[in-house]
Parts: sequence; C-alpha cells; structure tokens
Amino acid sequence: MIGQIARSRVAVGVTCAVLGASVVGGIAWAAIPGSGSGTITACYPTSGATKGQLRVIDYQSGARCGSGEQVLTWQSRGMRFMGPWASTTSYGRDDVVTLSGGVYVAVTANLNRRPPTSAWRQLADTIETIDQLEGRPCNTASSAIGKLDVVYTPVGGLTLRCPPDASRTLSVQIGGAGGSYASVTGDGINCPTTCTASHPIGTTVTLTPITTTASTFSGWAGACTGTGTCSVTLDSNTSVTANFDFIPTQTLTVTPFIELPSGQFFDQVWQPLIASPTVSGRVLSDPPGIDCRMQHPGSVPPGTCSAQFSTFSDVTLRFEPNNASTVMLSLCNQAFEVSCSMHMDRPRETFAFPQVNFLTIRGSGECSATGVLVTVTTPTGTFEPDNCDRDGFESPGFYVMPAGTQVTVRYTSVDQYEWGGAGDLCSPTTLNPCSFTLAVPASLDLRRVL
Repeated sequence: MIGQIARSRVAVGVTCAVLGASVVGGIAWAAIPGSGSGTITACYPTSGATKGQLRVIDYQSGARCGSGEQVLTWQSRGMRFMGPWASTTSYGRDDVVTLSGGVYVAVTANLNRRPPTSAWRQLADTIETIDQLEGRPCNTASSAIGKLDVVYTPVGGLTLRCPPDASRTLSVQIGGAGGSYASVTGDGINCPTTCTASHPIGTTVTLTPITTTASTFSGWAGACTGTGTCSVTLDSNTSVTANFDFIPTQTLTVTPFIELPSGQFFDQVWQPLIASPTVSGRVLSDPPGIDCRMQHPGSVPPGTCSAQFSTFSDVTLRFEPNNASTVMLSLCNQAFEVSCSMHMDRPRETFAFPQVNFLTIRGSGECSATGVLVTVTTPTGTFEPDNCDRDGFESPGFYVMPAGTQVTVRYTSVDQYEWGGAGDLCSPTTLNPCSFTLAVPASLDLRRVL
C-alpha cells in the first residue's frame, strides 16, 4: 500500500500491528509482507542522518536491518506477498507481487492478467509523515473497505485502525463575552442548538459565524484561524471554537419631525387665539444622554439627539414642551405619548412629532336653505368658522390653543345635525351645545341628520 513513511520522532518501542495494536514513537510504514505470514518488516534508525525514517525491507528474500537500527514488524491484514508475478498463478484480492522493479497489489482476483492492468494497483505513492496515512483506503478484518484511522496515544504512541465506513465528529464551541448572543452554522451544525455532527471521513465542512447586534466575531480557535468562514476536512475528530466579543453599547437616535397644520383659512382662523403659534420643546432621556431640542418656526441649537446606552438597558424618553400650545403627536411610535421606553437590544431610532394643539372644524353634507351657524367658545372668546351662510361650510377651520383648554361648540339651525370626527369629543353625537377639554389635536365634523 505505501512506499515510504517518515516521522521525526524517536521510537521507544519496536512492535506495532497495523489496524489494531499500538506503537510508541514515530514510525514509517511500507508494505512488502512475507508470503507465509503476511508480516511486514522494517528497520528504524535511531541515530545518524536517517534517524526516524523507517526503511521497509524484503525480509523473505534475506534482507536484514543494519547495526543501530531497530526492527519493527506488523501484520498487513490480508495482504500476502506472493513473490514475482507468474502467469500461471491465480491471485486473490490484496495479493502482492513484484514485476520489473515494481510492487503491485491485486485489486480484484485474477489469473494471467499481467501488471500493470486494471486488476492491479502499483504501490508507488510516497508518504512522508505518518499523518498522511489518515483517510487512506484500507481493508478491515472482514475484508470490507474502510479508511485508515491514525490515533495518537497520550504517552506519545499511535494506533493504526481500519474502521469500516469510518466517520469523524466535528465539535463546535462558542466562546467569548459575546458568545451568548451569536451562533455558528454549517453542514449539520447550528450551534448553540446543535454543536456536534458526524460525517464520513474526509468530508469538508464550512462553518459560518453569525453575529447579532450585541456581538461581533473576533476569530476562530482550534482547527481554524482567522475571522472569515472556516473550512475543515474531517480526517480526524475535529474541534473548532468560534469567539465573539460583546458590544457593550447601542445607539439611540431621536429625529425631530415638525409640520405645522395648513389650509386655506389657517392663518385667519388661528390668529384670534394665538397670534404667533410656535412648536417648541425637547426630548430628554433617563438615564441622561439625549437632550434633543426642536422649534418651528425659527430654529434652536439641536442639542444632543443621539447617544450611546448600555446594551439591553431600558431608556425612558420624555417630551417637555416649552409652551402650552405644543403637544407631542407621536413618540416611540405611540400616539400622543409624552413618555415612552426603548429597549436597547439593538441600535434604535424614533421620530418625535411635536405639534401645536389645535381643533379642526369641518362641515359636510347638505346645508339647509336657512343655513347653519357654528360657534366655538373658549376662554379666549367665541369664534365662528365658515358656515353654510357663506361658502357651504366645506373648508376646515383650525383653532390653535393650549393643551387642556375648555371648549364649547354650538350650532344653530332649523335642521338637526350631529358631531363626528376623530377623538369622539361629543357624546352623544347629537349633543348641542357640546363641551370638552382639548388635550391633544382633534377634529369635529358637523353632519346633517337626514
């Protein structure tokens, strides 16, 4: 099977049995077994320039080891040396012959098939280290095909075995401070759920580190190195460790978004209540870090709208208005909330939608022939939006006022109307007059009851 093997290690024992017994120290291996016993004989120099290089000899033909060489013998497990090839000899599988300076092993039983043919395999490959034997074809005790397994013993020796249908185990470990927030995937591997897998010997498996927002991959240990993917060939049982670092902080960003209400009658309607309405306020965080300032019209220094917070911590955001007419429409995707919490398991961003507090009055449906009059009463005074007497009450009117303002709306008509719109301000809807507290922006639609 093998031409020459060498391993730079001093031999402290002299006997090994291929595919079963142990040998201590490094050996080299070749295959010229004796015809009677199937025994392979080799000489192992313990000193000099050839120290540690095994030299296989044809013991049956009278070759012997020299002075200063140890004699190693082992069984070839069914390979029989049959001498020079002869056309009249019936050869069985694994019979070994010599011909024209070459050594051949029978792949199949044959008669009168001269080497080299498909019935024979030449033993010409050279093995320079014992490790290169791993995975090479071999015959088990029951003549089944296996792959050679080289197993080193704790005391420095080795065992050569030939298990049928050999497989190898790949074991993956996840380490590092960020390992609890990471995973590794590959053929048969989905660690930390499944961290071991068995494959036929010689199988190549590619492993990929998977990070999360709380981890970063720092590198492999064991059978792999570097920070890319890991490809391992399972010539033996193999262990790999994937190390991950923990990301200690996450970024929280508050993005202000301000858009004042608009409409045909916006300016003329809101003037009586607040001469110059301004959206102004800031978003603060607990723990401190965010102090995001916003104002419109005009501008203010933005302050700090982005900050780092500990990973997996909870950060509370709260809105503080600078005037009574500014309210928060949405924070942390929650409508009309002035305080909310963000869990920092990953980078987070939230839009802040501050707005002036306003009431919208709209008319819809047909107006009666006699018309309808709507009045809006606040502590500031009584106001009339456009109504049926002027333009059909189709255009909205905006009333900007401080949050918490007490409002009374009233309509005057010979027909019956009802109130609708966002916020359910009037209940029942036919209530007239209707009084409520305007805490957040809302709208009223006046509809004629048909």
